[in-house]
Amino acid sequence: MLLASVVALAALLAGPGTPGALGAEDEPALRRAELGASVTAGFGRGTGGAVWTLLEVEFTPRVPMAGQLEIASTGSSRASDTRRVEVSAGATKVFFVLLPPADEVQAAFVADDGTRVTLPRPQLGVEDVLVGGLGAAPQLPTPLNTAALDRAVRGVRVDPAVLDLGPRALEALDALVVSAGDLRAMDDGRREDLAVAVASGLDLLVPIRAGDEALPLPWNPLASTDTDADGQLRLVAVDGAFAASAADLGGEGATTVAAATPAGRGRVVALAGAPGEGGPADDPEIWSQLLQPRVDLGGPLGNTDDGDVGNRLFGGGTTLPGIRGAIAFVLAYLLLVGPVNALVVRRAGRRELAWVTIPAITVVFTVVAALTAAGSAPTATPVTRAAWWFDGVGQEVTAMHVQAPARGVQEVVLPGARDTMIGTSWSDVASAASFDGDETTFRTRLEALQTTTAIAFGAPTAPAPLEVTATFDDGVLNVELANRTEHRLAQVRVLVATSTTEVGELGPGERRTVTVDDLEDTLARAPGDRGLRMVGEPPGREVGKRPEPDVAERLLAWGMLDRSPGAVWVTAASTDDLGLTRPRVGGELDDRGAFVAVGVTPDHAGGDVLPHEIRRDLVRNGPWSPWRQHPLSVEGEEQLLLRFRLPEPAAATTLVSTLMAGGEVQPMDHGIADPWSNGCFEVTEIDADGVASDPEEGCGPEIACPPASRECGGDDQRIEACFEDGSCQIAVRIGDDPTVEQPDTTVGFEVFDRQAQRWVALDQVFDDAGRASVDRVVSPLGEVLVRARNAGFLPFGQRGLGLEVGA
Repeated sequence: MLLASVVALAALLAGPGTPGALGAEDEPALRRAELGASVTAGFGRGTGGAVWTLLEVEFTPRVPMAGQLEIASTGSSRASDTRRVEVSAGATKVFFVLLPPADEVQAAFVADDGTRVTLPRPQLGVEDVLVGGLGAAPQLPTPLNTAALDRAVRGVRVDPAVLDLGPRALEALDALVVSAGDLRAMDDGRREDLAVAVASGLDLLVPIRAGDEALPLPWNPLASTDTDADGQLRLVAVDGAFAASAADLGGEGATTVAAATPAGRGRVVALAGAPGEGGPADDPEIWSQLLQPRVDLGGPLGNTDDGDVGNRLFGGGTTLPGIRGAIAFVLAYLLLVGPVNALVVRRAGRRELAWVTIPAITVVFTVVAALTAAGSAPTATPVTRAAWWFDGVGQEVTAMHVQAPARGVQEVVLPGARDTMIGTSWSDVASAASFDGDETTFRTRLEALQTTTAIAFGAPTAPAPLEVTATFDDGVLNVELANRTEHRLAQVRVLVATSTTEVGELGPGERRTVTVDDLEDTLARAPGDRGLRMVGEPPGREVGKRPEPDVAERLLAWGMLDRSPGAVWVTAASTDDLGLTRPRVGGELDDRGAFVAVGVTPDHAGGDVLPHEIRRDLVRNGPWSPWRQHPLSVEGEEQLLLRFRLPEPAAATTLVSTLMAGGEVQPMDHGIADPWSNGCFEVTEIDADGVASDPEEGCGPEIACPPASRECGGDDQRIEACFEDGSCQIAVRIGDDPTVEQPDTTVGFEVFDRQAQRWVALDQVFDDAGRASVDRVVSPLGEVLVRARNAGFLPFGQRGLGLEVGA
């Protein structure tokens, strides 16, 4: 396996012979046909550039074949893999390879005699909703489209071996159908990886048969089963889960046939019966209500087009030699080889000696430079980690700043199975990884003094350091937390949606109760959301400055910790050894500490439900993820879909909208369409000492949130921005910018009207106070679908829904 990985890396980096350079039809079609090869990416979805790509390569050759399968991916992260292939004539062999997000994947078979055959390229992305079936494609009714979104649904087979590749292997799927029996038969590792995939956005549908009860998952909507008077299987949902009859879902019959419960970013749904066996599980109306596209989180590190993520994690210029010494060295050489040398040979009266002295001086300085460079070459590998746990399952992200003291292949060894990628966007640095059953070895070839950031994803190597429970009680959040480690945890914070409560330090074994009673009815502006800005802002960390451990939060900010509502998180940082991944490197390991986040699904004790409690997610709207400047804002999309999932069935009859918080939806062609910063403001500047200047008025898109600001927050009326030097400014909106054309009335939000079964404008459902009937817009399983049309730039961090009890 290790040899195969070395071959993969060498093949990718050697040059024209690599799969990345394959393009010529170097073999006749008959030769390719003899291999009986097929290549499928993402279960047929193709490569999308934002999700991990599962590549399936199948061979059914007409003749015996033996050689190497070479695979290369290109795009925002380059990677390669190679597998040994030996297949007899007429037999079938399938290879599964998980690759980091890629725009293009190419594969080739290289026979032992050196013959190279370019394999067919996988198709480009498709917009269908993909529903996987474990072991066989689910027998869904055909044709089948999702309700409201009217997206075509396609069933695909998921080989059980794919589960061994971890949760990222399922990212191309929108939903997965797994029977309760298969869930119970899974080993703990597969079941935990499946739970991580669900928490990250996958919907899990579990066909239920008589006798099935509790599901072996952290989230279980099913209490028991029985039968109705007609012998129809009936599901009994647990308290707090949604239950729906066939009639509720568009079919016939009052018997409960579906039960659902939110599960992080995804959902677990129990369905009476299995598709293909008759009954409600074969009703297309019911399936159209159950199936929806999955959450769109963007790429694993977000939009990394702003440069190497390592600059932010480890500080800029961590490995560059001192510039003053280099300048002094060059000046000394120029002085010695020029004026000093000329003066010496002139005084000696032997100018012809310059033919000897100049080369000699050059050789001496070259040797000194080589020896100095070798002696001062970086030998330490900085490493930082970020780990999350949600309702008992979790993942760890390890970032390593790989440095090359000399030209060659650099290796990092990590415990267990890890999915690896390069953290430098659109870099020419490629990587390869191999897993020997116990450890993952990451390899990349670098030039002397070149650096790159390696990112590894996998199961945490330690239990969650915090114990957390959370309860909402009529708008007040009570959080019980305890430090389960023997180390002091610093920078402890409670995060709920875009609101942050500072806790401070937590000693070993210490318990604490935190009450958050200042949550507003409207979500706060997302931290770090500066509105529409140029690519590359903000710049990286200061050269030479060693970031604090909490900087590793960025590794989670485009995923589970993007500050969406619906969960309660407690985060902390530590420079102590919490038991997380400790990679083995060639030189010294420079441990920069860890950032940890423990999240839970909060309980609801009663009273109104705040927008902080209702899960809101951007839904996948095609094969490509939209461009984002921030995890909670999207730019340049004609149509965006927001899905809200209620935490549990509510007694409330009134839904409250804060969808307009953050401003009107504006098209991109109407000026800088940033509702946060576009307008006229009265600005008060406050210096680092707290002294305020006289207010000044100004209009424009960069008045309230200047691009140079370190952070910017508030609402659409009052915005505070702060800068690196400690100064701040407060901008109070005093009107609209007269130079900017006002929004087009055809642009805006629409909500899916469940009663009318069509999309209608927001103001046709919600009254002037932002209230609407729950029965009109909430599905039987607790979903509300909102569509933003022609949104040139849409920040959605503040936009939410709440519930009023007794209204």
